[in-house]
Amino acid sequence: MVQPTPWQLTATSRPPLIKNAGRPESASPLRRIDIRVFRAAGRDDWGYLAAAVGSAITFVLLFQPWLAATGPDGKISTNAFGRVTITTTMAGLWSGSPPPSAKVDGLWGILAGVAVFITVATVVLNLRVRVETLSRLTAGSTVAVSVFVVVALIYFNGKGSDLRAMVGAGSPRDMGTQIGLLIRTAAGNGQYPVPGLRSMSYSSPSLTTSGVIAGTTSLASAVAAVAQLLYGRRTGPGGSRTPDMFRRWAIPPAARSGTD
Repeated sequence: MVQPTPWQLTATSRPPLIKNAGRPESASPLRRIDIRVFRAAGRDDWGYLAAAVGSAITFVLLFQPWLAATGPDGKISTNAFGRVTITTTMAGLWSGSPPPSAKVDGLWGILAGVAVFITVATVVLNLRVRVETLSRLTAGSTVAVSVFVVVALIYFNGKGSDLRAMVGAGSPRDMGTQIGLLIRTAAGNGQYPVPGLRSMSYSSPSLTTSGVIAGTTSLASAVAAVAQLLYGRRTGPGGSRTPDMFRRWAIPPAARSGTD
C-alpha cells in the first residue's frame, strides 16, 4: 500500500476556497458614492458653498499685488500681507536725502486669511454635522473676511504716495543724485532727465485688478452667507435638509436598498 507523501497530504487536506465568504452575493466590494447627496447639498446650502468658494478665491488673491506705483527710478508693488516688490536702479542712493522706506503693514491681510480659513472649515463641518452655531459662525466669519479686505484696500490706497516715494530719484540738485543718474544712463538702464529735451510719463499709485476682485468676491461671499442664514431661519430648523445624508453615502448599495 502506497503511503501519501507530506506534500500530497498538505495539498489534499487543504480546504477549498470560498469566494465572497461572509458577504452577500449582491454586495459590491467597492462602496459607491450617491450623487444625490451632493445635489442635495448644493440645493440646501448654496449660500454657504458660494461663501466658501468666494473666500477661497479671495485667499488666493491675497498673495497678488494689491497696490502698484511707478516713479522716476522704477516700479513698486505690494500684496495684502505687506510684502513689497520693487524694481529700481537706486539712482538716488548717494543722494544727501535718499528715497525713504515706506512701512507697509500686512495685519489686515493676515486677519483676512485667518477668517477665510475659519469660513471654509465651518462650511465643511456644517455640511457634515448640521449645527446652527456653525451656520452663524460661517456667516460671521464671511462678513469678517469682507470687512478685513475692504479695510485693507482703504489702508493700501492711502499708502500709495509712500510707495511711490521709494522709487524716486532724489533731489535733482543733489550731486549724488546726478552721479547716480549719469551711471544709470551710461549702463543703459534709463535716460538722463534733461529738462525740455525728453518727455517722461508717470502714473499715480492705484489699486490693482487683483485687489478690486478680492474686495468684490469677499462682499459677494458675505451676502451669500447671510442670505443663506436668513433663508434657513425662515424655513425652520434644518429647512429641507436631510440630516443623515452624509453618513449614508458610504453604505454599500445592498444595505442601503432597504432604507431607500
